[in-house]
Amino acid sequence: MHRQTLRIAVSVVAVCAAVLLAQLPAGAITVSGTPSPVTGNATWFSGLGGPYGGCGLPEANVDSQNYLALNVQNSPGVYSDLPRPIPAADAAEIGMWDNGLNCGRWVQVTIGNNCTGVNDGAQNQPFCRNGSWKSDQYNGATLDMVVADSCDDPNAWCKDDPYHVDLHQASLNQFVLNGQPVGNMYPGSWNNRQVTWQFIPAPNYTGDINIGALQGAEKRRRAATPSTADYHQAAGEETDIAHEIWGDAALYFNHNDVRSLGVSIRSLLADPDLRRDYANRALRHAQSHYTAAQMTDEYLSLYKSLISAEVLAA
Repeated sequence: MHRQTLRIAVSVVAVCAAVLLAQLPAGAITVSGTPSPVTGNATWFSGLGGPYGGCGLPEANVDSQNYLALNVQNSPGVYSDLPRPIPAADAAEIGMWDNGLNCGRWVQVTIGNNCTGVNDGAQNQPFCRNGSWKSDQYNGATLDMVVADSCDDPNAWCKDDPYHVDLHQASLNQFVLNGQPVGNMYPGSWNNRQVTWQFIPAPNYTGDINIGALQGAEKRRRAATPSTADYHQAAGEETDIAHEIWGDAALYFNHNDVRSLGVSIRSLLADPDLRRDYANRALRHAQSHYTAAQMTDEYLSLYKSLISAEVLAA
């Protein structure tokens, strides 16, 4: 049975970045989705670093060994690293990794043309220089892959190409064409080819949930999924934060209470109708409360109130 690993981190920085995406300056990209397929260079890497990759999971716990990394930054010509998460002030440079919010999403990758020249990702150099892009017998091969890592190396692939993807090396010959794995595309016909890709729904998703948590993660950071939400009982006004965010669209458990969390998870795993009900509630709640326009208006209202308070205080 396929198990979909669910990783959703909610932080003040991420929310602010999401609000600003609707008003990004020229050069920014839409990182929350791919309504139409996009095309970029594809490189490969041998595996996730230890103890885990850029999405916080060890390789053994990733949903599929067909996985890839997306770019942390979109900063053509600038090869230095911004802090993670990229702050709202630099939102125009957020790459398709989207400050980790695209971790765990599935992508369908389609093989495109191969380069006959030099395609080494050198800084301030064009891709496939001294050559051209040529199609061959591998064009059109596809593979569904999961986002499990991030690319933030100081090269042209990770900084200049907004739709670059870094593919797990073991996946390269697993691409399927005419119902069969290509088998021998790598290494002989792999010069960091072009690929076209698009986010897709999780294949064979059954609704089962695995929850992963990073050791040493910030304890006060609120995490909420379509089925569970952290509820801190002894922090005064913080008590209502999770309820304010999710309303009746989450099944709540007590903060730092393993037994309470276990009860919530077991009840969800045992009841498909309950999972479906909370998933539908969460979708309706998000659609009605967290549109870009509504969140932007609320932040503008907050900033205006703060400015007014400063004027009065002066």
